[in-house]
Amino acid sequence: MKPISPCIAIAAMLALLPGFAFAALYSPSVGANIATNGIVGQWVTQPNGPYILNLTRNDRTAGVWTDYGMNKAGAWITDVRPGQGQYFGGYVIAKSRWVDQLTIYTPEAALNDWVHLLFSVRLEGHLEAYEDDNFGSSAHVNYGMSLNHDGSWVTQPSYGRGIAPTPNSTAGGHVELDVDEILFGEIAIRNGHTFNLISTLSVNPESDGFGPPGVGWAESSFSNSAEWLGGSVWVNGAQASSFIITSASGYDYGPRSPQNNMPEPASLALLGVGLAALRFRSRHG
Repeated sequence: MKPISPCIAIAAMLALLPGFAFAALYSPSVGANIATNGIVGQWVTQPNGPYILNLTRNDRTAGVWTDYGMNKAGAWITDVRPGQGQYFGGYVIAKSRWVDQLTIYTPEAALNDWVHLLFSVRLEGHLEAYEDDNFGSSAHVNYGMSLNHDGSWVTQPSYGRGIAPTPNSTAGGHVELDVDEILFGEIAIRNGHTFNLISTLSVNPESDGFGPPGVGWAESSFSNSAEWLGGSVWVNGAQASSFIITSASGYDYGPRSPQNNMPEPASLALLGVGLAALRFRSRHG
């Protein structure tokens, strides 16, 4: 019989200690809301990711995917039906959210002593909006992380951005922005304690018709984000050479390695293909 590794033995010990490892865990969830022509849409949510949610209403589409360590969301809005002389105003909101419980332990600090979890997250995507003199369009993205229970932020990662063409541009205003950001976070936590880490990605394209039929469309596409890039534990300003980061979901929040870069599930590949097709349709339809 193979001997039990010290990390497994420590993790098992922590799981038995009251107040250190909790059983409750919130499932990932996705949601989308589509409204048009002054009508408020219904917010639709789906728990237990990963899951693909596609909604279509008057050329408005949202696709959302979530799992521990990853949020993905894309939404498109096209505000005219070619050849029908109709125009619409409205918005699309797509939101991906996951909550996981992490326990941090290093033998280089006593139980209950303060240690720090340092990590990074990559946010990658695209914002784009187009309008003529009868439309106003914009595209937005917001990302943030929050805590529950033990732990406190030293550096809290967040990002928010919105773009819009010059209003009422008779030449057909157009603006786009590629986003590729590495966000850094730092959490102070007592050694051996458990905390909830919450990750939320929200995208929101909007477009409003002002008068006669025209053309306006916008997209917020972050189908490659937000991705956990790995974490490490620090004690008194120095990186611990030995530590474990356990999670209720089983996701590996530790340093990245070739073993961490596993192929994405088929459902994620399907989402990428579907959203790419929708993007092409919104531009060329």
